[in-house]
Amino acid sequence: MISKLKITTLPRKKLIRSLVITLAVAIVVNLLFVSGILTRLEWISFDQRAKIFRADKSAPEDVVIVMIDQSSLNMMNDSLGRFPWPRAIYGDLLDFLALGKPRAVIFDILFVENQKETGLNKGRRSVRLDPNDQRLVNASKKYPFVYHAMEMLEDVADEDGVALKARPLPNDFVRRFGLEVPPALIFEQYNRYGTPFNKLYQASAGIGFVGLRPDDDGVYRRTRLFDSYQGIGFPALSVTSVIDREFNIDKAWQESALVIGGLRVPIQADGNYLINMYGQFSEFSIGGIFASINALNQGQPEQMLIPPDEFRDKIVFIGTSAAGLQDIKQTSLGLVPGVLAHAAVTGNLLAQDFLKTSSMGTTIFLVFFFSFLTALAILYAPAFIYQIGLPVLIVGIYGSFVFWQFGQNNVLDLVAPVFGILSTWLSMALFLTFTEGKDKRKARRMFAQYVSPEVLAEVVDKYDDQVSADVGRRERVSILFSDIRSFTNIAENLEPEAVVEMLNTHLGAMVEIIINKRGTLDKFIGDAIMAFWGAPLRMEDHALRAVEAGLLMLRALPEVNEKMREKGFPEIKIGIGINTGEVVLGNIGSEQKLDYTVIGDRVNAASRLESLTKKYLGSGLLISGTTYEDLKDEILCARVDMVRVKGKQETMVIYAPLAMSSDDREAVDLTKNSIKLANEAFDNYQARKWKLAHDLYGQIPDLPWASVMQQRCLEYQKKSPPKQWDGVYSLEEK
Repeated sequence: MISKLKITTLPRKKLIRSLVITLAVAIVVNLLFVSGILTRLEWISFDQRAKIFRADKSAPEDVVIVMIDQSSLNMMNDSLGRFPWPRAIYGDLLDFLALGKPRAVIFDILFVENQKETGLNKGRRSVRLDPNDQRLVNASKKYPFVYHAMEMLEDVADEDGVALKARPLPNDFVRRFGLEVPPALIFEQYNRYGTPFNKLYQASAGIGFVGLRPDDDGVYRRTRLFDSYQGIGFPALSVTSVIDREFNIDKAWQESALVIGGLRVPIQADGNYLINMYGQFSEFSIGGIFASINALNQGQPEQMLIPPDEFRDKIVFIGTSAAGLQDIKQTSLGLVPGVLAHAAVTGNLLAQDFLKTSSMGTTIFLVFFFSFLTALAILYAPAFIYQIGLPVLIVGIYGSFVFWQFGQNNVLDLVAPVFGILSTWLSMALFLTFTEGKDKRKARRMFAQYVSPEVLAEVVDKYDDQVSADVGRRERVSILFSDIRSFTNIAENLEPEAVVEMLNTHLGAMVEIIINKRGTLDKFIGDAIMAFWGAPLRMEDHALRAVEAGLLMLRALPEVNEKMREKGFPEIKIGIGINTGEVVLGNIGSEQKLDYTVIGDRVNAASRLESLTKKYLGSGLLISGTTYEDLKDEILCARVDMVRVKGKQETMVIYAPLAMSSDDREAVDLTKNSIKLANEAFDNYQARKWKLAHDLYGQIPDLPWASVMQQRCLEYQKKSPPKQWDGVYSLEEK
């Protein structure tokens, strides 16, 4: 027999009030949406979708990157010195690329100033272009596929507060590269520019601007395909190689779109283009190219690492990725070199790979629709479980649809409709709680005459299912694990009463320190302690407090052991591990027993760190790199190792906190010296300088892990790790 759900019936007055509340909620949510208050949350949602669908997406094969990366800087330092390099090398680079006949070579490097060499000519002083600059100019002029970068800036006022007058562009620059621009594309009132130096722009096939601007949260998601300086239009660097010289912006501009070469490119209402990023590009290190140039010059083409044919018919971007060159951008896919954003736009144009955004009107309609759908689902739900489950189901279905649509390059707003669903859910829950509370009181007065208090409680107070546990949330916290060394062996030689007394002596002292440092005691696991900082009381310095607690626990151990000796117990040693990161926090368990606790990989990592103290310290304190980054200015720490624990691919840098900045000055100075030697030894170890690292570790015998690293250096001297070794030590045990 199939049982039918009984649909709740509502009085008309209650239904009307519910729908009025829902209408008010939807209006408020739409006002928040239109005013931009929800924009940052929408950006976060967009970034998550991009990471899922675009992180593994490869850019079109027609777009390649030549990257000035850190390895290139290191490799070419002996011959060229520090960056920026002499510009003649870019001429050599262009000659090499030209052998492959690329479609375009685009420099995402600003050559604004030129160097001038002064000489004498028949008694008169003359100024001629520096040979390095001349080499770049000649190569750019020689090849009709070389494009250079410009920037347009707005200086609001000088140091005296006086507004700056706009500098006009050179006439020949405007005549050659300027475009007609419609009023709809005049966004900024720029008053300063940076173009390639005179002879270089005269030799260029085209010029594009590089003015990427972040959104208000500092993430680069959008760009302008065209912009203007004093009413003169210019293409972005990403566009300049795909338009012809006769391109007219005014004729190409249409409502919410640009037409480029017959291709309709969607533009947002504010004139920006939403970049459809790629997670994978065909990248070549410039160091590898110059190694290939050297092989070619020496008559050994078979020794070339990168043949010129790799660039045939390709659009080649030349940019930087080394952190010190300051062109790293935070994008939807994380931190990437800025040149990848320009290359992504070019890839979008070539592959017609555009993101199409929904209109504001569509989102407003969805907010109203889902708010009323949620209200009706709650009002007519046959039981409390459905009142909870149906809104969750609606959010799940819509969220899945939004993510699926992103995979089809359609961007729907997620936050406002979901916020409408959740706000309606909360408002209706409060409304029903209030109205049902009145019904409960009425029922209590009525049934109290007929039933016992126990039955009354069952009938009136527990007529709905209860929520089994608090909803969890994600929090960034610092987790501490502490464990007594070899406690099982110690406990085997003691009576049960003595074991309990011994544990209480130790745990009482340690917990007092944790509580004083405002930590949350999670649980005891036998002789182990688990605690965390950052919840439920949120604090910015949770990592610092956790590590201070760990150091104080170690410093309190001698006093604890003194009490142990007085009671006839053996002395103990402890290991402590601390990690910082995002966890799931909440009441976890059943209706009968709940624990307020944290779970996740960051928790497991803290436990692994505690275990690692056995290997590196015997006993003591180890912290992760994420914890160290939060407190490195407050706690003196030495790098111990970079490890990959069993069963995990993620690498973890581990540090040993040695002192607090508030400690005795003489002790701090000695600690700083030991840390300097330890860090220098580890750098040499990672550089495969085993003998030097071994000797440096020998100078710091007071650091317990020095002997471990010395032994490893000796082993590597006998048998080096493979060439692809990344400096990470893989642990075989958990």
